[in-house]
Amino acid sequence: ILSVNFLKKLSIFEENKNRMVEAGVVPKLVKFIPCSNKALMQSVCRLLLNLSFDGNLRDQMVKSSLIPKMVDLLKHAPFRQISLKILYHLSMDDRCKSMFTYTDSIPITMQLLVNFPNSKIPIELVALTINLSHNARNAELLCKDGGLKKLFHRVLRYRDVLLMKVLRNVSQYTYDKTCDADNASSKARVRPGEGNKDRRRKDREGKTGDAGDRRRGKPSLWAPYVNDLFKLCKQAATENADLLLEALGTMANLTANDLPPGVTFADLIVKFQMVEFLQRQLVPGMSQDDIVLVIIQLVGAFATEHEAARVLVGSPIIKSINDVMRAKRDDDEIALQTLWAFLQIVSYDDTYESLVYDTNAIDTVCSCLGNRRNNEVRAVAEEILVIVMDRDRVEVEVDMDDSDDDEFGSERSDSE
Repeated sequence: ILSVNFLKKLSIFEENKNRMVEAGVVPKLVKFIPCSNKALMQSVCRLLLNLSFDGNLRDQMVKSSLIPKMVDLLKHAPFRQISLKILYHLSMDDRCKSMFTYTDSIPITMQLLVNFPNSKIPIELVALTINLSHNARNAELLCKDGGLKKLFHRVLRYRDVLLMKVLRNVSQYTYDKTCDADNASSKARVRPGEGNKDRRRKDREGKTGDAGDRRRGKPSLWAPYVNDLFKLCKQAATENADLLLEALGTMANLTANDLPPGVTFADLIVKFQMVEFLQRQLVPGMSQDDIVLVIIQLVGAFATEHEAARVLVGSPIIKSINDVMRAKRDDDEIALQTLWAFLQIVSYDDTYESLVYDTNAIDTVCSCLGNRRNNEVRAVAEEILVIVMDRDRVEVEVDMDDSDDDEFGSERSDSE
């Protein structure tokens, strides 16, 4: 115990830590977890926590099977806080997140989250959960046995921003899962950065005006909470900007498959007056760029549904996001998400004309063709212009056919 405590004090200096690396200290320490001496285990855990700030040493800890040992210590209250901190550091590495799936980390973490007696969850506990929820399998386990319901109800009760971030990560998992299923049936709905141009073209060809046609299989995990999520979003606007950001981000990950039966995005936009609400958030100087970005993502998500696209294109919000894009044209992410929203709208016959002829959005799209920093910005802009040119070409051909018929008819009349 004296040696370990001394090593802990030495480990705060870089030179000493490097000597410990050379001496292979991690495997020598891990063998004491667990052991019969609780004081020694506490000292070893504190030393391991100091060492876990180093990426190479974290790799050694993982290779020494420290993750399952630390997860087992979560069951014992005296070791819980230090174990959470070590596990948080180990979960920072993406390649290690999947290793937690094969332990009891998710069930234990869920029990701690849901049953924590105070309104504010310990930062190390929720931080570990956020890291783990970035992994698809872990996110699925978090939703198991009513987990999503329990987490969402706690968010509604305590307005916990970090717990809402966990739900946003879960919504990203369900969104990706829906995209994969739709892609398999050639009806992919893919945001920029999540697929290639061919997949987005399949998305356009697979659009349908009836959201019900796209609902397949068992009900979505999100269907029971959609209305409460929209209410939370509007309440968060006056309560907490960070909570608003996470709520908007979660809503932007919803698809038509996630809505309650018989409900469409158009219904929700009208019911919760989302156009007016989002319009206020887009007023220059009203919101930070990250909120503006996620609002544009949300508009794009709404626009994947035909009826919702009609509602949006007849409102001032399309002009507003076009103005935002022109003002922030150097922000590639805002440009990309705005273009993706425009791509949804030009894919429908009746919303196409409103976007092309009632706004200067096409001028904005053309200005993105010279973007040399981001290939995907150019790719989406080109795809929009291809749709515009194809439609114009069809209209010209139809006009020419009509004029030919008129000439033929008048010649026949003259001869008669």
